Amino acid sequence: MTILETREVSVRFGGHMAVNQVSLSVEEGQITGLIGPNGAGKTTTFNVITGLQPPSRGRVQLAGKDITAMSAHRRARAGIARTFQRLELFGSLSVRDNVITAAELNRVDGQDPKAAADALLDRVGLSDDAGKRADSLPTGGARLVELARALACRPRVLLLDEPASGLDDAETDRFAELLTDLARDGLGILLVEHDVPLVMRLCSEITVLNFGEVLATGSPTQIQKDQTVIDAYLGQGTDVGEDL
Repeated sequence: MTILETREVSVRFGGHMAVNQVSLSVEEGQITGLIGPNGAGKTTTFNVITGLQPPSRGRVQLAGKDITAMSAHRRARAGIARTFQRLELFGSLSVRDNVITAAELNRVDGQDPKAAADALLDRVGLSDDAGKRADSLPTGGARLVELARALACRPRVLLLDEPASGLDDAETDRFAELLTDLARDGLGILLVEHDVPLVMRLCSEITVLNFGEVLATGSPTQIQKDQTVIDAYLGQGTDVGEDL
């Protein structure tokens, strides 16, 4: 089932067309990649999906419902969660309190936010760090706190903006396993990431943006072999992994 869809979304800033007729979809239980050079329009597309940026034209749909005019906080309530390229944690709070805060804001009847936070920290592997200040964690740990906080919103679709930035190889592997497990549980994930081998490893479908427009959409194998994508972004001889 398609959980998230943009239809011919465009965003114009003055005389600059930042995003031009971008259409993409995210399926339940799958990870979809959104890649392209810096300035290609990926973050602007995320902002349109989450309600931070109104489109100049086009529509956004969540589970078949048009949410184009819906506010950002209502979209969050409806099931859209997001992480940011730049870490946005409450540094002076503990890791646990960061997640409890999100769980409190998204409490449902009968749910204990503290228990929900503890369960999420266990899932992302941060139970041992629960009492530490969030700003004391290395980048890899901080990324996981942000992920747990997003999951506390009980999303139907999760938008991840450069989640592997700053991670070492071992952390990236553990993160990939976690995202795979989340998708297996039915979560739809839209992933913006410059780690091309990671994208090829995780994603069922990939959309490539260039200068605000969709350059190509397809499976990892199709994207890897697309000459226009190679010329614009991947480059000749790019190592995108061998397990495609």
